[in-house]
Parts: sequence; structure tokens; C-alpha cells
Amino acid sequence: MGAVLVLAVVAAADALRPGRAADEFSSPPQPVAMQEIQHPGGKPAIERIGAAWARHFASNGLDDCFHTGQELCDRLHCIRVGGHRIATCKLPTPAYRRSFRTAAVDVLVVEQYEALARLSNGELIRLHADGGTWWVLALGPDTGRGFFEKAG
Repeated sequence: MGAVLVLAVVAAADALRPGRAADEFSSPPQPVAMQEIQHPGGKPAIERIGAAWARHFASNGLDDCFHTGQELCDRLHCIRVGGHRIATCKLPTPAYRRSFRTAAVDVLVVEQYEALARLSNGELIRLHADGGTWWVLALGPDTGRGFFEKAG
């Protein structure tokens, strides 16, 4: 036990002694260059994902929620979190879904990790970059509301 105590005292005294190790840590820290993170894929990826999303929506009503945020997916299926059906909700009609069959992205505005796209069938979709890809979070005429307003 005494040898351990002596060793601890010697180690503490050595740590307090000015020397080479203290000089290494006393210099001011250098700035670290960080690579800027870009959103995944840019406009070509958004256009590709938007068109693929529209085809999936037209063909199966997004049964698999392809590139769709969970809230929008639940709303399109009239389901609340936990799997409970929304009584007053109406599913998108087959005719409405078919209007997305050949839809492509006509107009696209991207601001960092958010995007607003108007499809060739006239519908608006709002997308968000997350997890290395783009997700459709909103659909419909009010989708663009608030997109261009900057926080205070």
C-alpha cells in the first residue's frame, strides 16, 4: 500500500512540474477547418425524387410511404399516430391520385434543407432533406405558405 502511495505522490509531483508536456498544452488552440455540409443531391435529386414520389402516389396511394414524412403519410391514409382511423378524413380519390401518374417537377425553389416544388399537374409539394435524402412533408395548395418568410 505504501508503494502505491509513493508512486501516486511522484506522479502528482511530475504532473505539476513545468516541462515539455505543459508547453504543448499552453499554446492557444488552432482553428479547425470543418467541411460545410450540403443537402443531399441538390436540384437533380429533388426533381428525381419528386417525380418518383408522384408515380408511387398515383399507383399505390403510397401504401409504403415512399419518401413521405410520417405525418403526411398518416394524413393520406386517414390514420392517427398509433394506427387509429380519423373519422372525418377522406382518402384521396383515385382520380386525384391518377393526376400524379406522369407528373414531373416543373418549378423548384431550394433553401438549404427545405424545398418547394410545383409538379406538372399543378400540385405543390414541400420537401425536407434528412438522412441523406429528400422527404415529401406536405402536399396541397397551402404547402407553400410560410416557405419564404424568414424567422424574426
